[in-house]
Amino acid sequence: LRDLDGDGRADESKLFVDNVDSPRGLVWDHDRLYVLHPPHLSAFIDHDGDGHSDEQQVLVKNLAFTFKDRPADHTSNGVTLGIDGWLYLAIGDFGFMEAEGADGRKLQMRGGGVVRVRPDGTELQTYSRGTRNILEVAVDPLLNGFTRDNTNDGGGWDIRLHHFTGLEHHGYPSLYMNFGDEIVQPLADYGGGSGCGALFMDEPGFPAGYGRALYTADWGRSWVYRHPLKPNGATFEPEQHEFAGLPRVTDLDVDAMSGILLTSWKGATFTYAGEEVGYVVRVTPKGYQPEPLPDFAAASDLELIELLKSPSHRRRMEAQRTLVRRGLNEATAQQIEKLAADASQPIASRVAAVFALKQALGSQANSALLQLASDATIRAFAIRALADRGDQLGGVDIALLANGLSDKNARTRLEAVVALARFGGPDAEHANSSVHEQARLQAAEALAASLDESDPVIAHTIVQALIALRAGEALLPIEAAVGDSEVERTRRTRALRALQSIHEPEVVDALIARLAAETNPERRQGLFTALCR
Repeated sequence: LRDLDGDGRADESKLFVDNVDSPRGLVWDHDRLYVLHPPHLSAFIDHDGDGHSDEQQVLVKNLAFTFKDRPADHTSNGVTLGIDGWLYLAIGDFGFMEAEGADGRKLQMRGGGVVRVRPDGTELQTYSRGTRNILEVAVDPLLNGFTRDNTNDGGGWDIRLHHFTGLEHHGYPSLYMNFGDEIVQPLADYGGGSGCGALFMDEPGFPAGYGRALYTADWGRSWVYRHPLKPNGATFEPEQHEFAGLPRVTDLDVDAMSGILLTSWKGATFTYAGEEVGYVVRVTPKGYQPEPLPDFAAASDLELIELLKSPSHRRRMEAQRTLVRRGLNEATAQQIEKLAADASQPIASRVAAVFALKQALGSQANSALLQLASDATIRAFAIRALADRGDQLGGVDIALLANGLSDKNARTRLEAVVALARFGGPDAEHANSSVHEQARLQAAEALAASLDESDPVIAHTIVQALIALRAGEALLPIEAAVGDSEVERTRRTRALRALQSIHEPEVVDALIARLAAETNPERRQGLFTALCR
């Protein structure tokens, strides 16, 4: 659908894909539409620009159950493109058994969560776990993820507003009732309803508090809500305000002209009810006249770099994608580095520049990213970019990442934790080699030394990172330490929390031996619990 004259009504309608079952989520990029249509994630490509797909490429297969196994509900749902170039996928609580990416990598997810993958279908990986039936992930310009989850119909899990940061577990279905200290608590619990779409908007022309905010759609309540977010350590404190009432609202998005699109499921049922169901409405800021949309394809590299400074996230994203597709020559790369280092520019523009370098240059960007990591104002995002791709860790200094664990900025500490966990993954550079093993041990020791972290989200993520690194060697001495101060007790509790999830014979044998030797009842109980779990 296209509005050719800007009057808010669609003037043109074309059938882009003529046969696809249950499209659950989609995102457009240049000449292709990424569609999550259970059981696959596909790219439908329009090679000649005529408004019709010419080719389908299956990027990830078996990412959900087929219709003969389960209906297309509680399944794999929304697709969101981040400024880091990853596709973030919202997975419902049916999960999937054996998804396979274009590079042959396989993944299983029991329950709901967030999975991410490169736009070519490679590097499929779990990002966050432990949600119920989430339908879409809102990704902001600084790569925070959010969603409005669904209830479990009276089982103690109501509408939860989640914040996704990487590695974390949100508790569904097996932890939230009895093991609340082992999960990331939601930003808010809103009681009954039915969460659907989510959008983080960063666009000009709106009143204060509206243009840069999280929005969520609730189908059950027939409302779109606005959520101003106040930073709180490594996470946020949200508000919730009614924004737009719409019968059976399902989703929302925003274009590069500050137009919000809202979708309604009015008149539809869970069985076919004919063609005259649902509608799309457009909401624009009153009296605002947006600047004309640039011709991104015709713009020079320098003009595209200027567009990275736009107050519109949609325009920054398109400028960045165009630069990455073209490839960066030395002069262009230097100008993008200059923008990333410019503390006078908005942080969103600098982050767009950081990930333009990372996507276009890969590991060749690491030297520039290491320099950026010396600047506290951009350090968190330089660290994230340095370790964002497991096969591009060459030259990345683990000591630099470890130093980030003691940074004053909570976001920097959090990104350092996630970055260090990458050194234990199967896709890490030199995986299964002595070099990889040495890096894993270094990362584990650094994280274990930070088990007394005060921020609850970071502390949780450290435990998850140590589990991912299979860090028994670093954790067992902490559990066995004699000290009994409050800090030492905290470190011991968290060490046991990680050890109970490292299912290796050496760890189990060591805990059994510790139990046999331990006489303190409280410490014996901790060891019993870890072994039982």
